[in-house]
Order: sequence, then structure tokens, then C-alpha cells
Amino acid sequence: MAVTIAGGNQVTFSGNPLEPMRTMTAYMVAQSINADNNDPLQAKSVFAVGMALFAVTLLINLGSQWIMRRFREVYQ
Repeated sequence: MAVTIAGGNQVTFSGNPLEPMRTMTAYMVAQSINADNNDPLQAKSVFAVGMALFAVTLLINLGSQWIMRRFREVYQ
């Protein structure tokens, strides 16, 4: 929810970090609030965005672990 509030929860996306945009979590919140229980595609899209967010987070964490191991200083 903090990412949703910080991003401004806007529909537009731009490359400028000073303009409001809709993040992946904001999309998930908006779709969950406006959920139509008879629309399985809407529910699947929320899960797909959640899985994509998880994959991006996992890749960033794996990359940071690799960088930490690569440039770690060992003291004797």
C-alpha cells in the first residue's frame, strides 16, 4: 500500500520520475477493489501481475547477492 500511495496511483506511465504513475501494486489494488466476481480473467490478471512483481524482485535480489559476493572483501 505504501508503494501505491507514493506512486500517486495514476493510470499514466512516463519515464520522468517526478510525474505520478501507476505501479504494479497500484494496479493490483485497483483491480481488487473493483473486482467482478464473475470475471475470471480479471482475477487471473491480478495473479499474473503479482507473479511478475515477484519475478522482478527475485531477479533484483539474486543480482544484488551476486554483486555482494563478487566484491566482498575478506579480512584475515
